[in-house]
Amino acid sequence: MNPSEFPEIESYPAIVELLRTHVDMLFDDIRSMLKLPLDGPKGGCNFAAANFICDIISGISAILYKPYEGLGNDRVKGFMEKYYPWKEEGFDPQEGTKIITKWMRNSITHRLGIVLSQERQERPVEIAKRPLTDQEIVELENQSKPKISKTIRVKEDGTYSISVLELYRGLQKMLKNLFEDKVEIQRTNKYWADKYSEINKK
Repeated sequence: MNPSEFPEIESYPAIVELLRTHVDMLFDDIRSMLKLPLDGPKGGCNFAAANFICDIISGISAILYKPYEGLGNDRVKGFMEKYYPWKEEGFDPQEGTKIITKWMRNSITHRLGIVLSQERQERPVEIAKRPLTDQEIVELENQSKPKISKTIRVKEDGTYSISVLELYRGLQKMLKNLFEDKVEIQRTNKYWADKYSEINKK
């Protein structure tokens, strides 16, 4: 299911249009990555998929989480802490968000996942992923299959293992949680309805 097809937002046309024109195609890209590696290409896109999901979380936080308040440095942090299913996973929201955004994403983006020796407070992060079938992707999106694992698993040596599959499931759940927040989504829909109205007048 694409984000614009979530039943929770069918009565919010501005948000539906925003997602349909700018976000849905990104989820097609993620689904392609989740099927890798294939018999032909060797690449599994583990790092790329994890980083891309984080990019989408960042982008969605900018356009759907309090966009009427303007941009802010803590937008992604606040979005993930509030709507990611940390409670279901038994993980502290602040700590889980820090591991995903700072220790995993920043590490992948800026230094290929390598933790430098002087950064003693950080732990190496492993990116775990396996190829999924179309049916398994549907089950992840519909939350209809028992959890494969937690998004973040603490290994015996103290390092973290991040499941790309669960990160994608978490993204889907986070959207659902946001869309069920009627106060927030109504304000966001009004913001974008006004923006579209301004564009159409020009």
